[in-house]
Amino acid sequence: DTPASLLIVDSEARLVYSGGATPIGTDLSGDPAILEALRQPGRAGYALTGAKKDREFVTWVRGEDKTADWTYLYRMPESVLTKDISRTRNTTVLFSVLMLFFGLCGSILYAFHVYRPISFMQNKLQVLEKVQENRDDIERQGFLRSVLRENGMQLQDIEKALERYRMPAVARQPVHLCLVSLDGYQRLERTLSIEQRERLHTGMLELLCRAASPHGETYAVATESGLFALLLSAVEPDEVRMSDLGSLIRQEVERTLEQSCSIVTGTDCSSWFHLPEAWKKLVSGLSERLFLGYGCLVDLSCMDGRKASGFDYPVTRERQMCQQLMLKHADPALVLCEGIITNTKGLGRNLLQVTLLRIVSAVMEMTDKLNHESGMDIHHDFESFMTRMNRAERLEDLMEGFRDMFCSIVEQISSGRTQSHKELVEAIKEAVHQRYQDSQLTIGSFGDITDLSASHLARIFARIEGESFSDHLRKYRLDMAQQRIAAHSESIQSIAEGVGFANPNHFYTIFKKEFGITPSEYRQRNQRA
Repeated sequence: DTPASLLIVDSEARLVYSGGATPIGTDLSGDPAILEALRQPGRAGYALTGAKKDREFVTWVRGEDKTADWTYLYRMPESVLTKDISRTRNTTVLFSVLMLFFGLCGSILYAFHVYRPISFMQNKLQVLEKVQENRDDIERQGFLRSVLRENGMQLQDIEKALERYRMPAVARQPVHLCLVSLDGYQRLERTLSIEQRERLHTGMLELLCRAASPHGETYAVATESGLFALLLSAVEPDEVRMSDLGSLIRQEVERTLEQSCSIVTGTDCSSWFHLPEAWKKLVSGLSERLFLGYGCLVDLSCMDGRKASGFDYPVTRERQMCQQLMLKHADPALVLCEGIITNTKGLGRNLLQVTLLRIVSAVMEMTDKLNHESGMDIHHDFESFMTRMNRAERLEDLMEGFRDMFCSIVEQISSGRTQSHKELVEAIKEAVHQRYQDSQLTIGSFGDITDLSASHLARIFARIEGESFSDHLRKYRLDMAQQRIAAHSESIQSIAEGVGFANPNHFYTIFKKEFGITPSEYRQRNQRA
Protein backbone atom coordinates (compact mmCIF):
# COMPACT_ATOMS: atom_id res chain seq x y z
CA ASP A 1 0.00 0.00 0.00
CA THR A 2 3.01 2.28 0.42
CA PRO A 3 4.34 4.27 -2.56
CA ALA A 4 7.64 2.30 -2.36
CA SER A 5 8.49 -1.06 -0.68
CA LEU A 6 11.44 -3.38 0.01
CA LEU A 7 11.12 -7.10 -0.68
CA ILE A 8 13.47 -10.04 -0.14
CA VAL A 9 12.81 -13.24 -2.06
CA ASP A 10 14.77 -16.45 -2.47
CA SER A 11 15.74 -18.10 -5.73
CA GLU A 12 12.36 -19.85 -5.88
CA ALA A 13 10.46 -16.57 -5.76
CA ARG A 14 9.25 -17.20 -2.24
CA LEU A 15 8.89 -14.22 0.09
CA VAL A 16 11.55 -13.90 2.76
CA TYR A 17 10.74 -10.38 3.92
CA SER A 18 8.24 -7.71 2.89
CA GLY A 19 7.71 -5.40 5.82
CA GLY A 20 4.02 -5.65 5.11
CA ALA A 21 1.05 -7.90 5.60
CA THR A 22 2.09 -10.60 3.10
CA PRO A 23 3.11 -13.78 5.00
CA ILE A 24 6.64 -15.03 4.74
CA GLY A 25 6.99 -17.94 2.35
CA THR A 26 4.30 -16.70 0.00
CA ASP A 27 4.94 -17.74 -3.58
CA LEU A 28 5.48 -14.61 -5.66
CA SER A 29 6.27 -16.32 -8.95
CA GLY A 30 3.20 -14.71 -10.51
CA ASP A 31 4.47 -11.17 -9.88
CA PRO A 32 5.93 -9.80 -13.16
CA ALA A 33 8.38 -7.51 -11.39
CA ILE A 34 9.89 -10.33 -9.32
CA LEU A 35 10.08 -12.68 -12.30
CA GLU A 36 11.85 -9.97 -14.26
CA ALA A 37 14.40 -9.48 -11.48
CA LEU A 38 15.10 -13.22 -11.08
CA ARG A 39 15.33 -13.76 -14.83
CA GLN A 40 17.91 -11.05 -15.45
CA PRO A 41 21.59 -12.08 -15.22
CA GLY A 42 24.06 -10.18 -13.11
CA ARG A 43 24.36 -9.27 -9.50
CA ALA A 44 22.23 -6.11 -9.71
CA GLY A 45 19.95 -4.34 -12.11
CA TYR A 46 16.75 -2.43 -12.64
CA ALA A 47 13.68 -2.64 -14.85
CA LEU A 48 10.38 -0.91 -15.68
CA THR A 49 7.52 -3.36 -15.59
CA GLY A 50 3.77 -3.33 -15.95
CA ALA A 51 1.51 -1.45 -18.31
CA LYS A 52 -0.06 2.08 -18.20
CA LYS A 53 -1.21 2.93 -14.66
CA ASP A 54 0.37 -0.22 -13.10
CA ARG A 55 3.90 0.44 -14.31
CA GLU A 56 6.59 0.06 -11.62
CA PHE A 57 10.26 0.84 -11.37
CA VAL A 58 12.14 -2.11 -9.82
CA THR A 59 15.79 -2.31 -8.65
CA TRP A 60 17.40 -5.43 -7.24
CA VAL A 61 20.60 -6.79 -5.71
CA ARG A 62 21.43 -10.51 -5.30
CA GLY A 63 23.29 -11.94 -2.32
CA GLU A 64 26.90 -13.12 -2.91
CA ASP A 65 26.77 -16.02 -0.51
CA LYS A 66 25.48 -19.23 -2.09
CA THR A 67 23.88 -20.18 1.18
CA ALA A 68 21.86 -16.94 1.13
CA ASP A 69 20.93 -16.51 -2.49
CA TRP A 70 18.33 -14.00 -1.70
CA THR A 71 17.40 -11.17 -3.98
CA TYR A 72 16.75 -7.77 -2.50
CA LEU A 73 14.12 -5.81 -4.50
CA TYR A 74 13.06 -2.21 -4.14
CA ARG A 75 9.91 -1.44 -6.11
CA MET A 76 8.31 1.92 -6.65
CA PRO A 77 5.27 3.08 -8.76
CA GLU A 78 6.32 5.04 -11.84
CA SER A 79 4.11 7.96 -10.76
CA VAL A 80 6.17 8.38 -7.58
CA LEU A 81 9.36 8.42 -9.59
CA THR A 82 8.08 10.92 -12.16
CA LYS A 83 6.27 13.13 -9.68
CA ASP A 84 9.24 15.40 -9.05
CA ILE A 85 10.06 15.47 -12.73
CA SER A 86 6.48 16.49 -13.59
CA ARG A 87 6.47 19.13 -10.85
CA THR A 88 9.74 20.55 -12.14
CA ARG A 89 8.45 20.51 -15.73
CA ASN A 90 5.16 22.24 -14.80
CA THR A 91 6.97 24.83 -12.73
CA THR A 92 9.31 25.53 -15.60
CA VAL A 93 6.43 25.89 -18.09
CA LEU A 94 4.45 28.15 -15.74
CA PHE A 95 7.48 30.31 -15.05
CA SER A 96 8.14 30.60 -18.79
CA VAL A 97 4.53 31.59 -19.49
CA LEU A 98 4.58 34.19 -16.71
CA MET A 99 7.86 35.59 -17.98
CA LEU A 100 6.42 35.79 -21.49
CA PHE A 101 3.21 37.45 -20.24
CA PHE A 102 4.93 40.06 -18.10
CA GLY A 103 7.47 40.67 -20.83
CA LEU A 104 4.67 41.20 -23.34
CA CYS A 105 2.78 43.54 -20.98
CA GLY A 106 5.94 45.48 -20.33
CA SER A 107 6.60 45.78 -24.03
CA ILE A 108 3.06 47.01 -24.67
CA LEU A 109 3.29 49.58 -21.87
CA TYR A 110 6.62 50.79 -23.10
CA ALA A 111 5.41 50.93 -26.69
CA PHE A 112 2.29 52.83 -25.59
CA HIS A 113 4.44 55.25 -23.61
CA VAL A 114 6.63 55.84 -26.64
CA TYR A 115 3.82 55.85 -29.23
CA ARG A 116 1.35 58.02 -27.31
CA PRO A 117 2.98 61.39 -28.09
CA ILE A 118 3.51 60.26 -31.68
CA SER A 119 -0.15 59.25 -31.97
CA PHE A 120 -1.26 62.52 -30.40
CA MET A 121 0.82 64.44 -32.91
CA GLN A 122 -0.57 62.40 -35.81
CA ASN A 123 -4.16 62.98 -34.67
CA LYS A 124 -3.48 66.66 -34.26
CA LEU A 125 -1.97 66.84 -37.74
CA GLN A 126 -5.00 65.00 -39.17
CA VAL A 127 -7.40 67.40 -37.45
CA LEU A 128 -5.42 70.38 -38.68
CA GLU A 129 -5.33 68.91 -42.16
CA LYS A 130 -9.10 68.37 -42.12
CA VAL A 131 -9.69 71.90 -40.81
CA GLN A 132 -7.45 73.23 -43.54
CA GLU A 133 -9.30 71.21 -46.17
CA ASN A 134 -12.63 72.54 -44.88
CA ARG A 135 -11.27 76.07 -44.88
CA ASP A 136 -9.93 75.63 -48.41
CA ASP A 137 -13.26 74.22 -49.55
CA ILE A 138 -15.15 77.14 -47.98
CA GLU A 139 -12.82 79.60 -49.68
CA ARG A 140 -13.21 77.83 -53.03
CA GLN A 141 -17.00 77.90 -52.64
CA GLY A 142 -16.84 81.62 -51.88
CA PHE A 143 -14.63 82.23 -54.91
CA LEU A 144 -17.00 80.33 -57.23
CA ARG A 145 -20.00 82.26 -55.91
CA SER A 146 -18.19 85.55 -56.43
CA VAL A 147 -17.37 84.61 -60.03
CA LEU A 148 -21.02 83.80 -60.78
CA ARG A 149 -22.25 87.01 -59.15
CA GLU A 150 -20.00 89.22 -61.33
CA ASN A 151 -18.03 91.00 -58.61
CA GLY A 152 -15.78 92.82 -61.08
CA MET A 153 -13.02 90.19 -61.32
CA GLN A 154 -10.96 90.37 -64.48
CA LEU A 155 -9.70 87.30 -66.31
CA GLN A 156 -6.22 87.59 -64.83
CA ASP A 157 -7.74 87.86 -61.34
CA ILE A 158 -9.67 84.64 -61.97
CA GLU A 159 -6.49 82.91 -63.14
CA LYS A 160 -4.63 83.92 -59.98
CA ALA A 161 -7.51 82.76 -57.81
CA LEU A 162 -7.64 79.39 -59.57
CA GLU A 163 -3.93 78.95 -58.89
CA ARG A 164 -4.23 80.13 -55.27
CA TYR A 165 -7.07 77.69 -54.52
CA ARG A 166 -5.25 74.84 -56.33
CA MET A 167 -8.00 74.46 -58.95
CA PRO A 168 -6.46 73.02 -62.14
CA ALA A 169 -9.03 74.60 -64.48
CA VAL A 170 -7.82 77.08 -67.11
CA ALA A 171 -9.73 80.36 -66.98
CA ARG A 172 -9.30 81.04 -70.72
CA GLN A 173 -10.71 77.68 -71.78
CA PRO A 174 -14.39 77.01 -72.56
CA VAL A 175 -16.58 76.12 -69.61
CA HIS A 176 -20.02 74.54 -69.43
CA LEU A 177 -22.50 75.77 -66.86
CA CYS A 178 -25.52 73.95 -65.46
CA LEU A 179 -28.12 75.00 -62.87
CA VAL A 180 -29.61 72.40 -60.52
CA SER A 181 -32.51 73.33 -58.23
CA LEU A 182 -34.02 71.04 -55.58
CA ASP A 183 -37.78 71.17 -56.08
CA GLY A 184 -39.87 72.30 -53.12
CA TYR A 185 -36.76 73.12 -51.10
CA GLN A 186 -38.40 75.96 -49.17
CA ARG A 187 -40.94 73.57 -47.67
CA LEU A 188 -38.31 70.86 -47.20
CA GLU A 189 -35.93 73.27 -45.46
CA ARG A 190 -38.44 73.96 -42.69
CA THR A 191 -38.43 70.25 -41.74
CA LEU A 192 -34.63 69.89 -41.59
CA SER A 193 -32.17 70.74 -38.84
CA ILE A 194 -29.04 72.77 -39.58
CA GLU A 195 -26.93 69.58 -39.60
CA GLN A 196 -29.36 67.87 -42.00
CA ARG A 197 -29.25 70.85 -44.36
CA GLU A 198 -25.46 70.82 -44.35
CA ARG A 199 -25.41 67.09 -45.10
CA LEU A 200 -27.91 67.59 -47.92
CA HIS A 201 -25.80 70.39 -49.45
CA THR A 202 -22.61 68.35 -49.09
CA GLY A 203 -24.27 65.32 -50.65
CA MET A 204 -25.52 67.39 -53.59
CA LEU A 205 -22.07 68.88 -54.24
CA GLU A 206 -20.41 65.46 -54.16
CA LEU A 207 -23.10 63.97 -56.42
CA LEU A 208 -22.75 66.73 -59.01
CA CYS A 209 -18.95 66.46 -59.12
CA ARG A 210 -19.08 62.66 -59.33
CA ALA A 211 -21.56 62.74 -62.22
CA ALA A 212 -19.61 65.27 -64.31
CA SER A 213 -15.99 64.42 -63.40
CA PRO A 214 -15.51 61.90 -66.28
CA HIS A 215 -15.90 64.79 -68.76
CA GLY A 216 -13.31 67.21 -67.35
CA GLU A 217 -12.40 69.40 -64.40
CA THR A 218 -15.61 69.75 -62.41
CA TYR A 219 -16.66 72.18 -59.67
CA ALA A 220 -19.98 72.51 -57.86
CA VAL A 221 -21.15 75.36 -55.64
CA ALA A 222 -24.28 76.09 -53.62
CA THR A 223 -25.35 79.59 -54.62
CA GLU A 224 -28.40 79.87 -52.36
CA SER A 225 -30.93 77.66 -50.61
CA GLY A 226 -31.61 74.64 -52.79
CA LEU A 227 -29.85 76.13 -55.85
CA PHE A 228 -26.57 74.70 -57.17
CA ALA A 229 -24.23 75.56 -60.04
CA LEU A 230 -22.16 72.94 -61.85
CA LEU A 231 -19.07 74.15 -63.76
CA LEU A 232 -17.40 71.80 -66.22
CA SER A 233 -14.14 73.04 -67.69
CA ALA A 234 -13.53 71.30 -71.03
CA VAL A 235 -11.10 71.93 -73.86
CA GLU A 236 -13.62 70.84 -76.52
CA PRO A 237 -17.10 72.21 -75.69
CA ASP A 238 -18.81 70.02 -78.32
CA GLU A 239 -17.66 66.83 -76.64
CA VAL A 240 -20.19 67.13 -73.81
CA ARG A 241 -23.97 67.40 -74.20
CA MET A 242 -25.04 69.18 -71.04
CA SER A 243 -28.66 68.17 -71.59
CA ASP A 244 -27.61 64.49 -71.41
CA LEU A 245 -25.52 65.21 -68.34
CA GLY A 246 -28.51 67.02 -66.84
CA SER A 247 -30.69 63.95 -67.32
CA LEU A 248 -28.06 61.82 -65.60
CA ILE A 249 -27.84 64.25 -62.67
CA ARG A 250 -31.62 64.33 -62.29
CA GLN A 251 -31.76 60.52 -62.16
CA GLU A 252 -28.92 60.35 -59.64
CA VAL A 253 -30.52 62.93 -57.33
CA GLU A 254 -33.85 61.08 -57.38
CA ARG A 255 -32.15 57.71 -56.80
CA THR A 256 -29.63 58.80 -54.15
CA LEU A 257 -31.43 61.57 -52.26
CA GLU A 258 -35.03 60.59 -53.11
CA GLN A 259 -35.58 64.22 -54.04
CA SER A 260 -36.89 65.76 -57.26
CA CYS A 261 -34.77 68.42 -58.96
CA SER A 262 -35.07 70.69 -62.00
CA ILE A 263 -32.15 71.27 -64.40
CA VAL A 264 -31.41 74.26 -66.65
CA THR A 265 -28.67 73.99 -69.29
CA GLY A 266 -27.79 75.51 -72.67
CA THR A 267 -25.40 78.39 -71.91
CA ASP A 268 -21.77 77.50 -72.68
CA CYS A 269 -19.06 80.10 -72.08
CA SER A 270 -15.85 80.75 -74.00
CA SER A 271 -14.04 81.49 -70.71
CA TRP A 272 -14.60 81.91 -66.98
CA PHE A 273 -14.96 85.64 -67.47
CA HIS A 274 -18.35 85.14 -69.17
CA LEU A 275 -19.82 82.98 -66.39
CA PRO A 276 -21.92 85.76 -64.71
CA GLU A 277 -23.87 86.49 -67.89
CA ALA A 278 -24.51 82.80 -68.50
CA TRP A 279 -25.59 82.28 -64.89
CA LYS A 280 -28.17 85.06 -65.14
CA LYS A 281 -29.67 83.35 -68.19
CA LEU A 282 -29.90 80.03 -66.35
CA VAL A 283 -31.57 81.62 -63.31
CA SER A 284 -33.99 83.37 -65.63
CA GLY A 285 -34.66 80.10 -67.44
CA LEU A 286 -35.58 78.40 -64.14
CA SER A 287 -38.92 80.23 -64.33
CA GLU A 288 -39.92 77.62 -66.92
CA ARG A 289 -40.45 75.23 -64.00
CA LEU A 290 -43.70 77.14 -63.37
CA PHE A 291 -45.08 75.82 -66.66
CA LEU A 292 -43.25 72.47 -66.97
CA GLY A 293 -43.58 71.34 -63.34
CA TYR A 294 -41.15 69.67 -60.95
CA GLY A 295 -38.39 67.45 -62.31
CA CYS A 296 -38.16 69.38 -65.60
CA LEU A 297 -35.07 69.69 -67.82
CA VAL A 298 -34.85 73.10 -69.51
CA ASP A 299 -32.40 73.41 -72.40
CA LEU A 300 -32.26 77.11 -73.26
CA SER A 301 -30.54 76.39 -76.58
CA CYS A 302 -33.63 74.44 -77.73
CA MET A 303 -36.26 77.00 -76.79
CA ASP A 304 -38.27 78.80 -79.47
CA GLY A 305 -36.07 81.91 -79.26
CA ARG A 306 -38.81 84.47 -78.72
CA LYS A 307 -37.45 87.84 -77.63
CA ALA A 308 -38.83 89.80 -74.73
CA SER A 309 -38.77 92.88 -76.92
CA GLY A 310 -41.43 91.26 -79.10
CA PHE A 311 -43.75 90.45 -76.21
CA ASP A 312 -47.08 92.28 -76.41
CA TYR A 313 -48.56 92.60 -72.95
CA PRO A 314 -52.30 91.77 -73.15
CA VAL A 315 -53.75 94.99 -71.81
CA THR A 316 -57.24 93.99 -72.95
CA ARG A 317 -57.15 90.80 -70.88
CA GLU A 318 -55.93 92.77 -67.89
CA ARG A 319 -58.86 95.19 -68.23
CA GLN A 320 -61.32 92.31 -68.54
CA MET A 321 -59.82 90.69 -65.43
CA CYS A 322 -60.40 93.84 -63.38
CA GLN A 323 -63.94 94.17 -64.71
CA GLN A 324 -64.72 90.60 -63.59
CA LEU A 325 -63.40 91.42 -60.11
CA MET A 326 -65.60 94.50 -59.91
CA LEU A 327 -68.53 92.31 -60.92
CA LYS A 328 -67.57 89.99 -58.01
CA HIS A 329 -66.63 87.11 -60.35
CA ALA A 330 -63.40 85.70 -58.91
CA ASP A 331 -63.15 82.54 -61.07
CA PRO A 332 -63.42 84.24 -64.49
CA ALA A 333 -60.91 86.82 -63.33
CA LEU A 334 -58.57 84.03 -62.31
CA VAL A 335 -58.83 82.40 -65.76
CA LEU A 336 -57.89 85.68 -67.45
CA CYS A 337 -55.00 86.16 -65.02
CA GLU A 338 -53.63 82.68 -65.75
CA GLY A 339 -53.80 83.40 -69.49
CA ILE A 340 -51.72 86.55 -69.06
CA ILE A 341 -49.08 84.67 -67.04
CA THR A 342 -48.96 81.65 -69.39
CA ASN A 343 -48.26 84.02 -72.28
CA THR A 344 -44.81 84.68 -70.77
CA LYS A 345 -43.73 81.03 -71.14
CA GLY A 346 -40.24 80.79 -72.60
CA LEU A 347 -39.45 84.49 -72.09
CA GLY A 348 -37.53 84.24 -68.83
CA ARG A 349 -37.90 85.16 -65.18
CA ASN A 350 -37.48 88.90 -65.59
CA LEU A 351 -40.44 89.28 -67.93
CA LEU A 352 -42.51 86.99 -65.70
CA GLN A 353 -41.80 89.20 -62.69
CA VAL A 354 -42.68 92.32 -64.68
CA THR A 355 -45.94 90.68 -65.75
CA LEU A 356 -46.82 89.75 -62.16
CA LEU A 357 -46.06 93.27 -61.05
CA ARG A 358 -48.30 94.74 -63.77
CA ILE A 359 -51.19 92.45 -62.78
CA VAL A 360 -50.85 93.39 -59.11
CA SER A 361 -50.56 97.09 -60.01
CA ALA A 362 -53.77 96.88 -62.06
CA VAL A 363 -55.61 95.24 -59.14
CA MET A 364 -54.27 97.85 -56.70
CA GLU A 365 -55.38 100.64 -59.03
CA MET A 366 -58.85 99.08 -59.25
CA THR A 367 -59.23 98.81 -55.47
CA ASP A 368 -57.99 102.38 -54.96
CA LYS A 369 -60.58 103.59 -57.45
CA LEU A 370 -63.35 101.68 -55.68
CA ASN A 371 -62.25 103.00 -52.30
CA HIS A 372 -62.20 106.58 -53.61
CA GLU A 373 -65.45 106.51 -55.61
CA SER A 374 -67.58 104.21 -53.44
CA GLY A 375 -66.23 104.94 -49.99
CA MET A 376 -65.19 101.34 -49.47
CA ASP A 377 -62.21 100.17 -47.43
CA ILE A 378 -60.88 97.37 -49.65
CA HIS A 379 -57.30 96.40 -48.91
CA HIS A 380 -54.81 93.55 -49.38
CA ASP A 381 -51.18 93.00 -48.37
CA PHE A 382 -49.76 93.31 -51.87
CA GLU A 383 -46.16 93.47 -50.69
CA SER A 384 -46.37 90.08 -48.94
CA PHE A 385 -48.25 88.75 -51.94
CA MET A 386 -45.41 89.69 -54.32
CA THR A 387 -42.83 88.08 -52.01
CA ARG A 388 -44.87 84.90 -52.01
CA MET A 389 -45.31 84.96 -55.79
CA ASN A 390 -41.60 85.49 -56.50
CA ARG A 391 -40.86 82.35 -54.49
CA ALA A 392 -43.46 80.21 -56.24
CA GLU A 393 -42.05 77.18 -58.09
CA ARG A 394 -45.23 75.81 -59.66
CA LEU A 395 -48.01 77.48 -61.62
CA GLU A 396 -50.62 76.02 -59.27
CA ASP A 397 -48.88 77.70 -56.30
CA LEU A 398 -48.85 80.98 -58.20
CA MET A 399 -52.51 80.77 -59.12
CA GLU A 400 -53.47 79.74 -55.58
CA GLY A 401 -52.03 83.03 -54.37
CA PHE A 402 -54.01 84.97 -56.95
CA ARG A 403 -57.14 83.00 -56.03
CA ASP A 404 -56.78 84.01 -52.36
CA MET A 405 -56.26 87.66 -53.34
CA PHE A 406 -59.19 87.75 -55.78
CA CYS A 407 -61.56 86.02 -53.31
CA SER A 408 -60.56 88.46 -50.57
CA ILE A 409 -61.23 91.44 -52.81
CA VAL A 410 -64.54 90.04 -54.08
CA GLU A 411 -65.70 89.38 -50.51
CA GLN A 412 -64.84 92.93 -49.50
CA ILE A 413 -66.70 94.30 -52.51
CA SER A 414 -69.68 92.06 -51.74
CA SER A 415 -69.80 93.20 -48.11
CA GLY A 416 -69.98 96.83 -49.21
CA ARG A 417 -67.77 98.00 -46.33
CA THR A 418 -65.20 96.45 -44.05
CA GLN A 419 -66.97 97.65 -40.94
CA SER A 420 -69.73 95.09 -41.46
CA HIS A 421 -67.07 92.39 -41.49
CA LYS A 422 -65.71 93.69 -38.21
CA GLU A 423 -69.17 93.57 -36.70
CA LEU A 424 -69.62 90.02 -38.03
CA VAL A 425 -66.32 88.91 -36.48
CA GLU A 426 -67.26 90.49 -33.16
CA ALA A 427 -70.56 88.61 -33.22
CA ILE A 428 -68.70 85.36 -33.88
CA LYS A 429 -66.30 86.03 -31.02
CA GLU A 430 -69.19 86.73 -28.69
CA ALA A 431 -70.84 83.46 -29.79
CA VAL A 432 -67.56 81.63 -29.13
CA HIS A 433 -67.62 82.91 -25.54
CA GLN A 434 -71.03 81.34 -25.12
CA ARG A 435 -70.45 78.07 -27.00
CA TYR A 436 -66.76 77.26 -26.51
CA GLN A 437 -67.66 74.16 -24.41
CA ASP A 438 -68.96 72.48 -27.57
CA SER A 439 -66.12 70.25 -28.81
CA GLN A 440 -67.69 70.21 -32.32
CA LEU A 441 -67.65 74.01 -32.68
CA THR A 442 -66.19 75.21 -36.03
CA ILE A 443 -66.30 78.32 -38.18
CA GLY A 444 -69.15 76.68 -40.07
CA SER A 445 -71.29 76.49 -36.92
CA PHE A 446 -72.47 80.12 -37.20
CA GLY A 447 -75.16 79.78 -39.86
CA ASP A 448 -77.53 81.60 -37.52
CA ILE A 449 -75.29 84.70 -37.70
CA THR A 450 -74.40 84.88 -41.43
CA ASP A 451 -75.16 83.15 -44.70
CA LEU A 452 -71.54 83.27 -45.90
CA SER A 453 -69.76 79.99 -46.61
CA ALA A 454 -67.37 78.60 -44.03
CA SER A 455 -64.31 79.22 -46.25
CA HIS A 456 -65.29 82.86 -46.88
CA LEU A 457 -66.04 83.40 -43.24
CA ALA A 458 -62.68 81.89 -42.26
CA ARG A 459 -60.83 84.28 -44.57
CA ILE A 460 -62.76 87.27 -43.20
CA PHE A 461 -62.02 86.25 -39.61
CA ALA A 462 -58.30 85.76 -40.31
CA ARG A 463 -58.03 89.12 -42.09
CA ILE A 464 -59.82 91.07 -39.35
CA GLU A 465 -58.27 89.32 -36.33
CA GLY A 466 -54.84 88.48 -37.73
CA GLU A 467 -55.27 84.85 -36.68
CA SER A 468 -57.37 81.91 -37.80
CA PHE A 469 -60.65 81.02 -36.15
CA SER A 470 -59.24 77.72 -34.87
CA ASP A 471 -56.30 79.54 -33.23
CA HIS A 472 -58.67 82.02 -31.58
CA LEU A 473 -60.94 79.25 -30.30
CA ARG A 474 -57.99 77.23 -29.00
CA LYS A 475 -56.53 80.21 -27.12
CA TYR A 476 -59.90 81.10 -25.56
CA ARG A 477 -60.43 77.52 -24.41
CA LEU A 478 -56.95 77.44 -22.89
CA ASP A 479 -57.61 80.72 -21.06
CA MET A 480 -60.83 79.29 -19.63
CA ALA A 481 -59.05 76.09 -18.64
CA GLN A 482 -56.26 78.09 -17.00
CA GLN A 483 -58.75 79.95 -14.83
CA ARG A 484 -60.59 76.78 -13.77
CA ILE A 485 -57.36 74.91 -12.95
CA ALA A 486 -56.24 77.73 -10.67
CA ALA A 487 -59.63 78.23 -8.98
CA HIS A 488 -61.04 74.70 -8.68
CA SER A 489 -59.87 71.31 -7.49
CA GLU A 490 -61.71 69.26 -10.11
CA SER A 491 -59.70 66.83 -12.23
CA ILE A 492 -57.70 68.06 -15.19
CA GLN A 493 -59.56 65.68 -17.49
CA SER A 494 -62.90 67.06 -16.35
CA ILE A 495 -61.71 70.62 -16.94
CA ALA A 496 -60.39 69.72 -20.41
CA GLU A 497 -63.75 68.24 -21.40
CA GLY A 498 -65.58 71.16 -19.81
CA VAL A 499 -63.84 73.73 -22.01
CA GLY A 500 -64.39 71.82 -25.25
CA PHE A 501 -61.38 69.51 -25.61
CA ALA A 502 -62.67 66.08 -26.54
CA ASN A 503 -59.20 64.51 -26.21
CA PRO A 504 -57.52 65.11 -22.79
CA ASN A 505 -54.14 64.02 -24.14
CA HIS A 506 -54.36 66.66 -26.84
CA PHE A 507 -55.26 69.20 -24.16
CA TYR A 508 -52.16 68.29 -22.11
CA THR A 509 -49.98 68.69 -25.19
CA ILE A 510 -51.19 72.10 -26.34
CA PHE A 511 -51.40 73.44 -22.74
CA LYS A 512 -47.71 72.71 -22.18
CA LYS A 513 -46.82 74.09 -25.60
CA GLU A 514 -48.74 77.31 -24.87
CA PHE A 515 -47.66 77.93 -21.26
CA GLY A 516 -44.43 75.94 -20.98
CA ILE A 517 -45.68 73.75 -18.09
CA THR A 518 -48.23 70.97 -17.65
CA PRO A 519 -51.70 71.66 -16.20
CA SER A 520 -50.71 69.87 -12.97
CA GLU A 521 -47.57 71.97 -12.58
CA TYR A 522 -49.62 75.11 -13.22
CA ARG A 523 -52.05 74.12 -10.46
CA GLN A 524 -49.21 73.44 -8.00
CA ARG A 525 -47.63 76.82 -8.64
CA ASN A 526 -50.90 78.67 -8.09
CA GLN A 527 -51.64 76.69 -4.90
CA ARG A 528 -48.22 77.61 -3.44
CA ALA A 529 -48.81 81.24 -4.39
